[in-house]
Amino acid sequence: MSAESHYLNALEALDEGDRDKAKSEAKKAASLDPEHLEALAVYVEACLPPQGMPASMAQAAQALSAVKKIIAVDPTRMDMWVQGGRLMADDLGMLHDALHWWQTCREIAPREVTPVVEMASILAGPWGSSPTTIRYGAARVCPHLAEARRAQTSPT
Repeated sequence: MSAESHYLNALEALDEGDRDKAKSEAKKAASLDPEHLEALAVYVEACLPPQGMPASMAQAAQALSAVKKIIAVDPTRMDMWVQGGRLMADDLGMLHDALHWWQTCREIAPREVTPVVEMASILAGPWGSSPTTIRYGAARVCPHLAEARRAQTSPT
């Protein structure tokens, strides 16, 4: 069977709600053609529970692994940047990694506003959105960024 056939089987299984079969078929398609990004995208979707249900750590980690493979082949896939960033921040609690993820996204797509908004929301976190609390949030999430900011603002 070809990668395309496995991909189509994965799509059909996902439409029928059979996430395990969709994962299996999408994985077969990606193993036959590692650059079949649509098969990997179906794998990402099949790893995660239906819309509105929270993902387990294992589900989110599997999905994130596939997202990273997609980004490695096609760094212009903003949908995958968003999916990966949200998996890291919301489902896996990897706030520091999510900040680095979004910074890399900014380097790839400097005119895109999504990374800036996502980074601001991470830094604001549950601490509120005033400049003081954003700085406090940044110091907790990413201490080396706070240190760099202090070094920039301190008189020399």
